[in-house]
Amino acid sequence: MSPSAASPYVNNSYFISFTTEERLFQLGLYEKVSDNLRNFNDISVRDSNSEKIVLHMTGKKPKKHLDPVLIYDFKKELRKKRNKREKYFVIYQYQNRITESKIIYEIKRIAKEKHCKIVSVFEYCSWADQNLVCTPFEAMEYIRDAEYVVTDTFHGCVMSIKFNKKFATFCRKSNFNKLKDLLDRFQLESQLITEAGNLEKILNHEIEWKEINKIIHQEKEHTLIYLKNNLLEQKNEIGI
Repeated sequence: MSPSAASPYVNNSYFISFTTEERLFQLGLYEKVSDNLRNFNDISVRDSNSEKIVLHMTGKKPKKHLDPVLIYDFKKELRKKRNKREKYFVIYQYQNRITESKIIYEIKRIAKEKHCKIVSVFEYCSWADQNLVCTPFEAMEYIRDAEYVVTDTFHGCVMSIKFNKKFATFCRKSNFNKLKDLLDRFQLESQLITEAGNLEKILNHEIEWKEINKIIHQEKEHTLIYLKNNLLEQKNEIGI
């Protein structure tokens, strides 16, 4: 719900994300969004592009946090790993977007060499060995237990990072700002797919997970302080 200047509540945001200011102008929403943002007491974003847009629209620099998937542990929601399981590749894409014939050939070749099934979660994939209709938590479990992940989505990368998976990703025009920012933040630009011949090298790249996990832990503490402070402010405002 959009905040109102007359609202009795403290208005705060957590990890909002934008595409471009131009897009807001195209939709005729720039002034409305800008006015509403100015009514927020505190604003949190999840990428540098959104940080610049909010600063330009409001004159206030927002705080920058990680996506909540990286912050929350999901211990209650996810089942334990299976001891005996098939090895598999996870394909996590939107709208059947991974269609490059050379990439598909390479995925199939590597999967065969590694004795892995190719499993697609959420979207139907005609060249996968198995297509799964699953809940978001089940998709997380499949990514957590996968040998490799190939994705072209922001959250496919987020979950791969969370579970320290060997992964490779496309960066599409629709998610370039937030996905590239995520990879830059963890110095994972090496995981971007630029051509089919690089896929095996990308998937076998040894990622420095110890340093990345340290950053996630630090950012988690930073985020929890932000949320606790704002929730306390909200409680004080409404007299709870």
